[in-house]
Amino acid sequence: MTTLNTATLNLDQVRAAWHGLTQHVPLGPMLTAADYAQRVRMLESLLEAIGANDAHPLGDFLALLATRIGAYEAQQPPCPRRHPWKSYALCWRSTASRKRTSRWT
Repeated sequence: MTTLNTATLNLDQVRAAWHGLTQHVPLGPMLTAADYAQRVRMLESLLEAIGANDAHPLGDFLALLATRIGAYEAQQPPCPRRHPWKSYALCWRSTASRKRTSRWT
């Protein structure tokens, strides 16, 4: 992990680096189920590439992404109890898009 002295933070350099990074990696807020699904796919790709290599240069990015995904999941309403044959994915899509039916309340 890189440590920076906040007194030396050059906002012009940060802005340029942020713009360049966000051209390749979506780092904005997760507001929809589609945003969440995209970040989960990114996390899975990182996990495949990094594996158990703790010294990988993208390790901090993986940790950041996992933390943001966890925070998003914690903000979602709990899935209601459903029949065993209903998949968790179906439940998540329904709650993530905030489309609830009267039988769920």
